[in-house]
Amino acid sequence: MGLTEKEKALLEFCLKANVDANGITDEEFQKLKDLGSTDQEIVEAIECMTLCSGFNSYADALGIGNDAWLDD
Repeated sequence: MGLTEKEKALLEFCLKANVDANGITDEEFQKLKDLGSTDQEIVEAIECMTLCSGFNSYADALGIGNDAWLDD
């Protein structure tokens, strides 16, 4: 089962926000709204992205590597 256009747009938005949060434009935000995303959905998507990014930074700072099963 694939992603909907709305889900793809949210994912692309979050990927960009993770790399260049200040580079998000009003047009990109409006695209999400035009595809039916609510403010709550957009905030939740960004929150999930920043939470995962923060966990990754935390693990990297502590030198925590992948579990062995992920390296297979």
